[in-house]
Amino acid sequence: MLRLNVDNFTTPPYYTIPADNPYVSDPAVRDEIFAIGFRNPWRWSFDRLNNDIWVGDVGEGAWEEINTGSLATFGNKNYGWRCYEGNEDHNTTGCLPAGNYTYPIFAYPHNSSTGGFAVTGGYVYRGTEYGAMYGYYICSDFISGNAWLIKPNGSGGWSVSQQSYVVSGGLPKFITSFGESENGVLYAVSYSGTLYKVTTNTGGPLPVTLLQFTAKAATGYNSLGWKTVNEQNLSGYEIEFSNNGVNYLSAGKVNAVNTPLENNYTFRHYITGFTKLFYKLKITGTDGRLSYSDIIVIDKTSPAHVKIYPTLVTNNRLNIVSEKPVEALVIFSSEGRKVFETRLNNSSGTINIPFPHLQKGVYIVQAKLGDEYFSEKIIIQQE
Repeated sequence: MLRLNVDNFTTPPYYTIPADNPYVSDPAVRDEIFAIGFRNPWRWSFDRLNNDIWVGDVGEGAWEEINTGSLATFGNKNYGWRCYEGNEDHNTTGCLPAGNYTYPIFAYPHNSSTGGFAVTGGYVYRGTEYGAMYGYYICSDFISGNAWLIKPNGSGGWSVSQQSYVVSGGLPKFITSFGESENGVLYAVSYSGTLYKVTTNTGGPLPVTLLQFTAKAATGYNSLGWKTVNEQNLSGYEIEFSNNGVNYLSAGKVNAVNTPLENNYTFRHYITGFTKLFYKLKITGTDGRLSYSDIIVIDKTSPAHVKIYPTLVTNNRLNIVSEKPVEALVIFSSEGRKVFETRLNNSSGTINIPFPHLQKGVYIVQAKLGDEYFSEKIIIQQE
């Protein structure tokens, strides 16, 4: 991605280079470059409220992705390509350690049901006509016609909802671009030249707030559980599973309770003979609207049942969930420098860990469990 000052209309090359471009002092990189690591960004935009940058980047053989960041922090980063496609390894020959790259906030696989084959980046809706869409980034896939609403979930991560009907009259395939008017009206244009106005006819893009989604292996089956609030106009949940994280099958369905209070659900998936399984919830509204949970994993090859979250940190706090005693936690910068360490005195269960203010960027968190170590990449985004 390039960043140019285009106020020079008289002297070739008719632009100048902003003095604060990130690579102006690096002789190995052209001064015009603002960010690297994209394969084929197909439409990018600013959020008119806060100037955040949003990019839809077309993948090659398996994944499409969405990247975002503030204007102040978006540059001087490598967004992964050719080393990574989405969050997966692509061609890592000669690549730096994983912590040197910035990963997408959302990636979807190459299939027609829950993904697509060529992303078309969109906009964050800031219009006033459809309050239910306000603050959601809206994008779609050129081939499949699927569309997604993306918004911060308030806990350092992102809520992603797949939509079957976002554009009036149904969302067609072959949307090539989105655009917005001066007052925030959102439009989409198809390859054939048809212009659509993006609207909603529902009370809200998401029918439920998913508080928790967990999975644990047991003898002969896997035990899944999830917790919700604010259920309304909801048909039910379908539990989907995959052995590769790309192609999913249905494990079963559970009807929704549809109460605004806290609801707890459990489901047993009777399955054996696996080492790693991916799970997600398909949430269906009474109007046919679909949304999906984050993907969770049961991995029998893991040395310990440990989870470090959130991976997108905004409040100087981390949580560790561990069945085994945790001796200590260390945070390393992407350059391998230790920036924080705390002793946890062999605590187990859920552990909340505050840490001092750190600069925005990618860090590696390492938890010590006896003779075992568990590492997780996090991104710190607080101001």
